[in-house]
Amino acid sequence: MEQEHVMVLKEEKLKLEEKYCVRISEQAFDLAIVQCQAVEVLRGACELVLENFRNCAHESEFNEKSYVLRRSLVEIIQLYRDIHPDSQSWMNRIRTERDYASIHMKDFIQEFNHVSLSSEFVKQLSFFKDYASKIADLDCPLPNENSWELASVDSDDVDVTKDVARFLNDLRGELVVRFGSLLTVEACHVAEVVSRLTDVPVTEILPSSREMARYRTKQRLVDQDRVIDEIFDSVRDEMMCRPKGSFLLLGAPGVGKREIAKAIAEHLYCDASRLVEIDMSEYEVPRLEGSASPDYLSLRRRVQDLWDRLSEAVRKRPYSVILLDKIDKAAPFVRTGVLPRVLCNVASRDVNGNRVDFSKSIIFMTSSVGVDHETRNRDLKDDVRKFFGAHLLDYLDNVFVVEKYRDQRAVARLLLREIAGRRFIVHASDAALDVLLEKASKDSVVGAGMAIKKSLLDHIVPHLSTAEGYDSVVVVCVDTLVGTYELDFRFHTQEQYLEDWYFKQKGGTFRKSIADLRIKVESAYRFFELRKECLLLLDCIGQDLSQLGRLLLAICDSIAGETNTIRNIWRRLQTDTTAFAKVIASIINAVVKIIDSPLHLPELPAKHYLFLGLDDDAKRGLVNVLTDSLTTSSGKSLFKHVKLEENNSNGELQKHLLIEQVKQNPCTVLMFDGVEFADDVLYSCLLEIFDKGTLDDDDDEGLVVDFQRTIVILTSDSANRRKIAECLKYPKMHVLLNVTMNQNAKRFRTELLRRVDEITVFDPLMPENGHVKRIHKSTQGLKSMSRLLFEFEA
Repeated sequence: MEQEHVMVLKEEKLKLEEKYCVRISEQAFDLAIVQCQAVEVLRGACELVLENFRNCAHESEFNEKSYVLRRSLVEIIQLYRDIHPDSQSWMNRIRTERDYASIHMKDFIQEFNHVSLSSEFVKQLSFFKDYASKIADLDCPLPNENSWELASVDSDDVDVTKDVARFLNDLRGELVVRFGSLLTVEACHVAEVVSRLTDVPVTEILPSSREMARYRTKQRLVDQDRVIDEIFDSVRDEMMCRPKGSFLLLGAPGVGKREIAKAIAEHLYCDASRLVEIDMSEYEVPRLEGSASPDYLSLRRRVQDLWDRLSEAVRKRPYSVILLDKIDKAAPFVRTGVLPRVLCNVASRDVNGNRVDFSKSIIFMTSSVGVDHETRNRDLKDDVRKFFGAHLLDYLDNVFVVEKYRDQRAVARLLLREIAGRRFIVHASDAALDVLLEKASKDSVVGAGMAIKKSLLDHIVPHLSTAEGYDSVVVVCVDTLVGTYELDFRFHTQEQYLEDWYFKQKGGTFRKSIADLRIKVESAYRFFELRKECLLLLDCIGQDLSQLGRLLLAICDSIAGETNTIRNIWRRLQTDTTAFAKVIASIINAVVKIIDSPLHLPELPAKHYLFLGLDDDAKRGLVNVLTDSLTTSSGKSLFKHVKLEENNSNGELQKHLLIEQVKQNPCTVLMFDGVEFADDVLYSCLLEIFDKGTLDDDDDEGLVVDFQRTIVILTSDSANRRKIAECLKYPKMHVLLNVTMNQNAKRFRTELLRRVDEITVFDPLMPENGHVKRIHKSTQGLKSMSRLLFEFEA
């Protein structure tokens, strides 16, 4: 019976893989088959993987590692200049963080940097696109059954359906293989789905994840590795008669007892909200009003209130971490009346008569009983046993003495990270930390840890508002003025791309890689969606095959690009011998190459152009041809013309429009007509596009828009028209008689010339039909030639 169940599930596995375009690993399948509703769990895991793929969820983890790498590099550089022997352990810690983040990102890039279809499949795709065109025209010769050559005889609809389904299945399989782990359902995805359905922590479903939880818990705390290890080793499998773990944490206020419980909830139980914190000082012995006598009636009500709070917590979330803080402050009757029922998990019931079960919970109690500077460990345990009683302590799994951390600077730096968040990278020098710790030591109202946090909140956080005007992550360096205890703050963003520099030393930059992967993912997901529609159409196909052909063309275009209309125009322009047409044809050819290669960025002779010598009529003709040529078969425009005029460029609006255009169509031709009139905002945008290939979207914080597949054309009237005519071999006297001077034209900065790939010089007398000179950046003498074109005689 069990074997039959497994066979049924394996059949369902194949169906789910085909439906969701994913691969289910053996580990994921093995974990799913032991769950209730195994098919639903597997389906949920497939949906999760495909949703993560569609949303490019890998970028979130990648960006997190990028931030960690950037932060660690900043701290390493700063600490290296001012390293104190006591900070050596922190230096080792951030070096480990740097190495872990860089290895993760490097491995990710190596896996996906060259995602592309095999050369054989590219040929099949091109061939099938022609086949789809014939189906769309109701001319339906079919591929031979054993090859991708067209058969010479007509076949019926069943054969068409079979061939189309085979093509779609082959393409799906090819993409699943190429995208590897991004389209693979792993055991962690199954565990996440089960956790969502049952509220059981992932570490309970997938025990192998506990070691990572242990590591993250240690990273959250300072000098508490021994305690963390013993807690993880003591937490047992579920037992009917006991909680999963019960511990008493002893230590002075502020040594991190509460932080241990918080870290266990966040990492071992995978959710910080699982922590149920109760201040037991609220349950001290009440006194009758105006008397020193105990109020036993009120005490009984308080005991019942505590029991109700505990039972309600585990009823809502059985996997809870319960922290009974300052247990020594509670009345003895409370401790003896409630704790044995919790620690022994006896058959108790809540006010509604429901059984209360603590067997899935972890119980922490904190106390400062017997803790002082002179108490020895043996005397401390004797004091604790006398105070709480041997009977109560016997219920506990372990009693830990939480020692005060040795490295206060490390504690301050961890708290500084927590306070600053992802908006800032705050580095405080050893001297600055010494000042802050000195201020914290004077606060005797709270414990040491809270005093340090309060010192940071009072003396660091108010200054961070100074950096609110920056658009990117801000590096804040805190130091002291020499010979004083006064803090000084320095803000800058020069390390914004420090991790790029770090990767360049290793042979590659990851920002372009991650942006390129997004384009590949979007292309693949478009195919998956179109494939669904096509399969639905195949189920109900009749005699009319034209609709199927059009859908197949859209599928091919999602992988090979929407090039039909554009390619036809390009071929027509190639027959035109005028130089004007040849320039436009070269731009359209670059667009075709980019669209045809959504899974990799092709090598292009040029992407950034500067056009000189065009008059207003020629510009209008150029805009009209590009508008008509760069409209796809679906009516989508791949061309954007931006007319710039003096005092009217409106850079903020233009930046918004550009970003929206490229977000919709990454492969776009942008023409900035009159670049010399660009204001500071638009000019800065152009430099970013040329230098980084990206722009930050101000309307969507954290979103970086990729312009690597965008072709940019700049036009300008700044060049000397007579110099242009002479460059095109016109006789000097002819130039003097026929070419007007434009010496008073507005100029742009020379740095733009160094960033364009090609300067295209049109004939100022016959721009549409005359000669054209194309100066590529690789051309010898480009610098002197471009400077000559913009010189005017005094």
